[in-house]
Order: sequence, then structure tokens, then C-alpha cells
Amino acid sequence: TAPGGWTGATQRLAGMPDRPTAAIVHNDVLAIQLIAHLIDLGFNIPADLSVVGYDNLDVSKYTKIPLTSVDYSKEKLGQVAIDLVLNQIDGKKSQGTVTEIPVKLIVRESTARAGVGA
Repeated sequence: TAPGGWTGATQRLAGMPDRPTAAIVHNDVLAIQLIAHLIDLGFNIPADLSVVGYDNLDVSKYTKIPLTSVDYSKEKLGQVAIDLVLNQIDGKKSQGTVTEIPVKLIVRESTARAGVGA
């Protein structure tokens, strides 16, 4: 996070004249923490800011404001990573290789359409 940690980052966000309408966060844990700090500053999630996480952890559906999250196969991601490492060990070049892992957006209460909210 920026200097000042969560408090500094969320206070800067709150003070922006043209605030963004959404935040896509690196993972669900950080997204849940962001929501908690924004609520402490008086934000209404998702009316003031939609928040999306990445991982679709089980806990994400049980938080105070259930978190919208990107779901993906962790097993597939792990297999791709292992294959890349093994290929590198075997001397095979993987530069330029693109592997797509399907994702699915799990929509919950932490997001709203732009311009829609309380």
C-alpha cells in the first residue's frame, strides 16, 4: 500500500475530487480489508465505490458486504506453473507462450452498476 498504509490510502481516496467508481483489488483478503477501512471512513459500498476481489475465497460470501470476486481454477493455475518450471528445467523455452485460464465473475453485493447506488 501507499505510505501511511490502509488509513493513508483510504483517506487519500476519500479526498479525491473525482473519485473512481470501482476498485479491482489484487485478492479477496485485501479487498475485504479495503471495504472495512472505507466503511470506517463513511463510504457506502457499493454506492460510493464498487469493490472486486480476486480468488473467490469462501469467506468472501460471508463478509458484512459480500464481496464480488473473480473465480478461477487454482488447480489449473498450479499445473500451468509446474509445467513452466519443469520445461525451464528441461531447457525448453517458454518465452512468448500464452496460457489462458478461464475465469468467472461471481457478482455479490460489493458492486453496483456505474451511476447506480444509494
